[in-house]
Amino acid sequence: MNLQRHLAALAAASLASSALALAEDVRVTCTGTVSSFENGGVATAPFAGAAVGDAVTLVVDVELANQLPFNLVLGALNWPSSSLAVGANTDGLAFTSGQTVHLGNDAVWYGDYVSLASTLATDTTTQFQVFLSDASGQTWNTRDWAALIGTSVQATGFVSTFRIWSPQGAVNIDLDTVTFAAAPGGALGALYCTAAPNSSGSTGLLSAFGSDTPADNDLTLVASQLPNQSVGYFLVSATQGFVANPGGSMGNLCLSGEVGRFSAPGQIKATDFGGEIALPIDLGHLPTPVGAVAVQAGQTWNFQLWHRDNDPAGPTTSNFTRALSVTFQ
Repeated sequence: MNLQRHLAALAAASLASSALALAEDVRVTCTGTVSSFENGGVATAPFAGAAVGDAVTLVVDVELANQLPFNLVLGALNWPSSSLAVGANTDGLAFTSGQTVHLGNDAVWYGDYVSLASTLATDTTTQFQVFLSDASGQTWNTRDWAALIGTSVQATGFVSTFRIWSPQGAVNIDLDTVTFAAAPGGALGALYCTAAPNSSGSTGLLSAFGSDTPADNDLTLVASQLPNQSVGYFLVSATQGFVANPGGSMGNLCLSGEVGRFSAPGQIKATDFGGEIALPIDLGHLPTPVGAVAVQAGQTWNFQLWHRDNDPAGPTTSNFTRALSVTFQ
């Protein structure tokens, strides 16, 4: 595994995601009613038969909320446990680089706002967007998603958009409410192995949030206490191990056996200015050197983040977080 060579080729594409954790596991529910269509609406399933008056419910789990400039917060959308329903039809959300979950407090000309956007699981050419804005900035005085748990905002009197669109047409929706609640799931797993201090002066940590039931397909990995703007990716193996300074790294590799890499498009990321990287993973497709495998109940899988770092002596090298072991039920 040559981390430096592999990451250098993909570093430019890795800057689109991640950012200082303020909250974990917040569920945002948006409700509304289909109001009109453009060019006949969405032509492909499952929402091709939508009708004016259909109830619409969007449920998005925000696994990690992060601090950005200009009083904005970016959340990591947990696509496995999020969904969109129109009338009697429901679809999941796809994992794409276009996913955004923003929370703004006194954010430039938008004031206080929440914005969600993603694509549908069954047809990634079909997208949705929700936007709710209070230009006066009086709705909330926080950039922390967790501080909004238990509140519900009525869209009346706000600037709002709720829309599903595709290359064929669009469905316009009157937004009624945006509700914030605690999402199911919590912290999982147990840390093991030692980590060497990185150039931030701390040792990298690893956490997992969500559900330990494979069928729920709800697990997000969060690496923290890392250098700012350090590129890295997660590793996974069924076998624990210990190798000090592999390939000239400053850190310790705590996995052995068949080690898989989360290095597909969108999975290699740079840390934010809080030194964190978050990644929702698909438990049905864990990477291994011989192909993807599905997590089964009773199995234990071990995770670690490998990231770029700077040696105090000057050269660019790499480092590792502590490793995390998760047993699935």
